[in-house]
Amino acid sequence: MNDFAKHLMKDRPPIAVPRNLHEPDDDDEEESKDVFEAETKMPPIGLSINPIGSITGSGINPPLPKSKPQIDFSPLQWNDFFDKQEFLDDGTPLYIAGGELGPVFICLHGAGHSAQSFACLAGQLKKFATVVAFDFRGHGESKVEKNASDLNIGTLIQDSLKIFNHVDNLFPNHSIIILGHSMGGAVAAKATEAALKSDTLAKRILGLIVIDVVEGTALEALPFMETVVKNRPASFKDPQSAIQWAYRSGTVKDVTSARVSIPPQLVERHDKDYIWKVDLMHSQSHWSGWFKGLTTSFLNIKVPKILLLAGAERMDKELTIAHMQGRFRLKVIYDVGHSIQEDNWKETANICYDFLHSFRIPITTQEVEEINTKGVGSFHPNLPKNPFQ
Repeated sequence: MNDFAKHLMKDRPPIAVPRNLHEPDDDDEEESKDVFEAETKMPPIGLSINPIGSITGSGINPPLPKSKPQIDFSPLQWNDFFDKQEFLDDGTPLYIAGGELGPVFICLHGAGHSAQSFACLAGQLKKFATVVAFDFRGHGESKVEKNASDLNIGTLIQDSLKIFNHVDNLFPNHSIIILGHSMGGAVAAKATEAALKSDTLAKRILGLIVIDVVEGTALEALPFMETVVKNRPASFKDPQSAIQWAYRSGTVKDVTSARVSIPPQLVERHDKDYIWKVDLMHSQSHWSGWFKGLTTSFLNIKVPKILLLAGAERMDKELTIAHMQGRFRLKVIYDVGHSIQEDNWKETANICYDFLHSFRIPITTQEVEEINTKGVGSFHPNLPKNPFQ
């Protein structure tokens, strides 16, 4: 290169894409990076960069930077993950995955969500267990007509106990693990506390997993919940738009989860657009009732239990002390949002497997009898090999 050319190249600023004109989304961040680097590499003197980025003037036409494939935001169906759907007499829908393996994980979803928030998780759990998830009244595909909008904590507990008893009859040889997320986690703890007072269910319910709900933290956050709810888009032109919003906003960080869990949260309005099926603001009077007393119920339960959080900072003082006393096991999954089981369903399933293995939880009624005969010291549940290792 001659001196004149060197002078032209010296300290020449790169060609930059103004960030305020094009702020890339998560899925096209790498594509934008590739394009940016292609534009900032200076060609030899005498060549020029044409509008689509290829080098001209010398016959050289290298391939354009590879772009990521388009993300599929089309809805998925419940039967892509669950194996069976049935309805109770009152119109409550149940979704069952597996059925041959035990124990049975009964899953309780959060406010505004549906049983499909456990769909991806169910697809993993059925490798070593059975999953039963259901829609609370007014949610998902629920056909409950009487007091359909009644989300009082007492009503939700009674609805859950009906499911517990139904599963007890449906799978008489399987032990039962209760798993709940958010509002469903609070209901799970309180319903489990009530169920363990029943002679029948006390012999069947052998574990509890609560996902991302802590009484103190939840109650402190209630004053801000109205703003959070109102900041959501009020409507969408189609389910795909809602799925895209949920994924882009980080509400659900895994696109497969969003594709199956978001559509059941919507209802079509006059063949025009889609709105949220559950108006969470109408349940505002019940919010504090969901969470008050949660810690007491959780700690009173005398079965193995796990609190699964998206960050250890979400613990309150009372639970921190109880954890230091060894009264429950704490698990944390990072880089996820509030819907942990949707954002990282594989690690959540792995934690569920480890829960059964490490606590030596019997997975059938026969194993319960084996423990009573031999003692827990030499017992290990008859689990298949860990499918996540």
